[in-house]
Amino acid sequence: MTPKEKASKLVNQFYGKTPTRTNQSEIAQDWQFAKECALICVDEILQNFGNLVDGKPFYSTYNAVKFYQQVKQEIENL
Repeated sequence: MTPKEKASKLVNQFYGKTPTRTNQSEIAQDWQFAKECALICVDEILQNFGNLVDGKPFYSTYNAVKFYQQVKQEIENL
């Protein structure tokens, strides 16, 4: 999965949890809210790289960090 695909998947998952609306301004607000939720998730992932897991340091690969940085950028571009 590419960073762009992951970004779209995350935002769409949150957007799918919002009520169905017909008003264009409400739809835009829901889409923005879904993007903000997805960004919070990605920020949490990035912040937790290097934290302790079961009392042991958890280190991620450079590629994983880079991937989620790109996902964050793609979410912002949606």
